[in-house]
Amino acid sequence: MSKRSSAKGEPRAANKRVNEKEVLIAVMGATGTGKSTFINHLSGAKLQVSDGIESCTSDVQATPPFQMFGMTVKLIDTPGFDDTTQSDAEILERIATYLTETYKEDVKLNGIIYLYRISDMRLGGIARRNFGMFRKLCGDDALSNVAVVTTMWDTVEESMATRREEQLKTNAQLFAPVLAQGAKMYRHYGRVETAQAVLRPMTDMAPRAFLIQEEIVDEGKKLGETAAGTELDSKLEAALKQQVQQLQRAQEDMQRAFEERDTAMQKELASVRTDIQENITRIEGQRDRLASSNVLGDLQATLRRVENGISAEQTRPRDYGRPAGTFSDIGSAVGGFWDKVLRTERKG
Repeated sequence: MSKRSSAKGEPRAANKRVNEKEVLIAVMGATGTGKSTFINHLSGAKLQVSDGIESCTSDVQATPPFQMFGMTVKLIDTPGFDDTTQSDAEILERIATYLTETYKEDVKLNGIIYLYRISDMRLGGIARRNFGMFRKLCGDDALSNVAVVTTMWDTVEESMATRREEQLKTNAQLFAPVLAQGAKMYRHYGRVETAQAVLRPMTDMAPRAFLIQEEIVDEGKKLGETAAGTELDSKLEAALKQQVQQLQRAQEDMQRAFEERDTAMQKELASVRTDIQENITRIEGQRDRLASSNVLGDLQATLRRVENGISAEQTRPRDYGRPAGTFSDIGSAVGGFWDKVLRTERKG
């Protein structure tokens, strides 16, 4: 990896650890891939396990240190980018904040483990988006410190899972590029020994910085300016345009329903309009959060508040308001049209 300088123009200090043999590894992946179970197998911790539908990991959390292969190891559990309780922007901000905090203390990760369900037989857009975000967070230079681990082998017939594994390895939209850059791929059968087989080679890896850490700490970028932030924003922008198109089509359908005096269809379309406008609001909220999130600045401000004895509750929350002229204005204009239609219909 190319050597980067600190914000002051000087090389960053060597990695600091209380115990030079301590190993720090983050575990990432979508909700329901078995992150917490995998970590519990290795560490003996008792992290709450997801049922595959609702996420149990809402924040970044570290296990207590444990001994393995002659090393002191800590594993970091992270929420997935398709979390059921938080937006992708919130999750990226939480992960970036943790990684920024550790990197500022000159503590680097030895590696990152990415879990993927072998039982997911279709390569959907969510899977590609999640892994795309992960890759941008790591940066290509750090992929040799990444392990891609397939899980849930006990839920799929072996020959089918093996064919699926080969597809994943050769798919240019998923694992093929990262494997070509030095990442390794493993199977986890839900047993302690297969989890240990993943961890063992990672304990010998030299600690290193990942791209999002260098971007935020060394280059002073805001979250939305990082490669991962830019990747997420592009996906959100595409989703936003799709929602606006759906809103415009629904407007046309409402016009026809009004002309035909189809009150049942008008009510149904009014509900559709509300759902779409709520989606637009949520997506814009994520884009606002990305654009305004200053992870390094917020971390420094928090440290100053602690030093001054001021609680975080005394500070005013940030305003994520987006200037006029955004997609929400389109939704409001369309909504105003529909409100007028419904008022006219009630008068009739």
